[in-house]
Amino acid sequence: MKKILIGTLLVLLPFTSGYANDMVNNLRASPEAVCEGNPQHKECIQAVNKMISATYQVTKAGSMCEQNKDKLHMLSDELQKQCSSFVEAMDYMESLKR
Repeated sequence: MKKILIGTLLVLLPFTSGYANDMVNNLRASPEAVCEGNPQHKECIQAVNKMISATYQVTKAGSMCEQNKDKLHMLSDELQKQCSSFVEAMDYMESLKR
């Protein structure tokens, strides 16, 4: 999976380097933008950073579950439920784009 991702990034990188820089800069600036004017600015920044991190972790785990659907039956019931929850969370995040 990592090899495919790296290969894809290497192919797309020359075409998207400006966009990628903007994307990273926007992501880094988003906690300040979201928390602008918040009276509890420091706590707000921490909460936004935690939300970004949690979103990354859920997306990473959910992607792994989706890519290994054929092997999920080998997992315990609890891990299968976790995979289902990760995928459901990803679906919810996807629905927010509409």
